[in-house]
Amino acid sequence: MLVRALLACHNRRDTTLRCLAALSASRLPLGAELHIHIFDDASSDGTTLAVRRNYPHVSIIEGDGNAYWAGGMRALYDSVAGLPHSHLLLLNDDVVVEPDALIRALGLDQSHTNIGAVVGAVRDGNQVTYGGRVRRHSRTLRSELMAIGDTVEYADTFNGNFVLLRKTIVEEVGFFDAAFTHGMADTDLGFRLTEAGFPLAVLPGWVGVCTANSRRPGTLRDLVGPHGRPPREYALHCRRNIDSTLVWPAVWASYYVKGAFAVLWNRLLRRERSQR
Repeated sequence: MLVRALLACHNRRDTTLRCLAALSASRLPLGAELHIHIFDDASSDGTTLAVRRNYPHVSIIEGDGNAYWAGGMRALYDSVAGLPHSHLLLLNDDVVVEPDALIRALGLDQSHTNIGAVVGAVRDGNQVTYGGRVRRHSRTLRSELMAIGDTVEYADTFNGNFVLLRKTIVEEVGFFDAAFTHGMADTDLGFRLTEAGFPLAVLPGWVGVCTANSRRPGTLRDLVGPHGRPPREYALHCRRNIDSTLVWPAVWASYYVKGAFAVLWNRLLRRERSQR
């Protein structure tokens, strides 16, 4: 059993080093191996140098600053697809994993041979921040984070903060779609796995700690730029994963209408405060 962990990073040196310290200390089943691969998208804070100095066993690919998260993860997958491995671990570099997270995930994978992925939930305090997600209806993309339970439960999709995938499943379903620059690539893959008939098993308990990122768009670029939802990419996401050719355009449009109103409203509030 050989797991290749994939992490994309950019200008979070200390955060990335904390992640690597925890991941490198992971317990593994007898005879299993863990190889770690990082895509550093032209960090200016010395991330690559620090990783090479402290973790010489980690493989690093350096980007030009334009790959973003999904692009960096695809570059990593392309680099390892032809190498020996049994599993891939998708891991955000701001996750500090528990020592037993990987051995528990591999144990669940081995005991449930029909699943498409093992999803781990991460927390900030006692609050779930990322993990398995259940959507409210097939005609919407709105989904809710699953609460942590004591037994295995199943999700409709996932956040890609901690996801264990079998090599054979990825070869059948594919990896992150090249259409996505940054976000949405992970939830899209989760929906594709579910659509292909591969259940997404959520591991009982926590797998690590990860602070939630702010999602409020402060500017129109935040709304439609790479870190938001670029219109063409979001249109593909809606069209592919909403079960109605009539509903998905409305879902797509409503995001930008609501987001633009929120941005303009915040501008008005800031202007009013500045004039007091």
